[in-house]
Amino acid sequence: AHGYGIPLIADSAHGAHLPISKRADVTVVSLHKTLPAMTQVSAVLLNGDLVDPEDIKRYINIYQTTSPSYVLMASAEKCLDIMENEGEKRKADLKERINRLYDLNRRLRRLWLTGPEFKGKYGINDFDMSRINLFDRTGRTDGKGLYDILRKEYRLQPEKHTGNTCLLISGIMDTEEGFRRLEDAILSIDRK
Repeated sequence: AHGYGIPLIADSAHGAHLPISKRADVTVVSLHKTLPAMTQVSAVLLNGDLVDPEDIKRYINIYQTTSPSYVLMASAEKCLDIMENEGEKRKADLKERINRLYDLNRRLRRLWLTGPEFKGKYGINDFDMSRINLFDRTGRTDGKGLYDILRKEYRLQPEKHTGNTCLLISGIMDTEEGFRRLEDAILSIDRK
C-alpha cells in the first residue's frame, strides 16, 4: 500500500493491549474489548504522514453523534489513566498469572491449554497469551461442553467456543482470585 502512496488502516479491535504496528497509518482499537473501558469505547490512532489528522477529524465530526456520552468519554479517560499509571505493573502481573496457568499443562491428563508451543509452526507467526484456548485432548468433551461447564458449574464466563476449543480472554483487570478460580476449575474438570 505504501508503495502506491495508499495509507494502511489496521483493524485492531481485539488488540488494544498489543503493541501498535508502526507500518499502519491508521489503527482503530476498541478499548473496551481488552482494556478497562466500557463497551463502545474505541480510539483512532494515527502514525506517519500519509494521513492528514484534519481529514480524520472532519470525518469523525461527520459520522459521530451530536449527543456524545460523557459517561463513555470518562470511561476512555479512566482507561488511559490506568494504562499510563498502572499499565506496566498490571501487564507484568497478568503475564505472571498467565504463565502460571500454562504451567498447569504439566499436571493435566485430559485437558490442554494451547499456548506458545505453536509459535513459529503451522504458519503461526506470533501468539497472544491473553487468549486462553482450552480443549479436551481425549475428545470426550467438545468446546461447547467445556464452555457450558465453566459457565454453569464454575461461574466463569468464556468468550466463545468453536469445534473442540473453548476460548477465554484475560485482561489487565483480571484478579489473582479470578485466575485461582480458573486454575481450580480446570484442574477439577480434568480430574472428572
